Amino acid sequence: AIPLKSHLSAQEVDKIYAHHFELPGVEIHTTMQRMYPYHAALTPVLGYVGKLNARELAQIDPNNYRASPFIGKLGIEHFYENILHGTTGEQGVEVNVAGWPQKNMFRTQPIAGHAITLTIDANFQQHIYALLKHKNAAVVAIDPQNGDILALVSHPSFDNNFFAQGMAPATYHQ
Repeated sequence: AIPLKSHLSAQEVDKIYAHHFELPGVEIHTTMQRMYPYHAALTPVLGYVGKLNARELAQIDPNNYRASPFIGKLGIEHFYENILHGTTGEQGVEVNVAGWPQKNMFRTQPIAGHAITLTIDANFQQHIYALLKHKNAAVVAIDPQNGDILALVSHPSFDNNFFAQGMAPATYHQ
């Protein structure tokens, strides 16, 4: 398959489905996508996911990345990739000549990745990030009682959503 467009709106999806018979060979594929609600404030901790490259593809099971060609590139996303990713499911379907499903042949359930819990206090992290707004600095806040990392801030930073959701070349260069 060759992607023609990504990030379709609901109206665009409806229009394609409405004209399915007039568009032979056109299919809609959905993928999972990360969304980072804290944007640049937590990037130094979380890192980001990005599209697999040839070096990474040689080190993983490509069948397990069919549903999403994204892999952890930096930070927690990279370090705990094998725990966070989970396992892709699979389904075989018999279709008629028009491409409509007729019979389920087999199904393997996907297995969700595991959740991990960090000691980072997201509100504290955002507060420190805001304090560093016009400075080039890094801050590490450690709980002296137990050694937990409460904040790990670096400024300036970047919005990890750009890498996870894709960006135009001009945005990348900026």
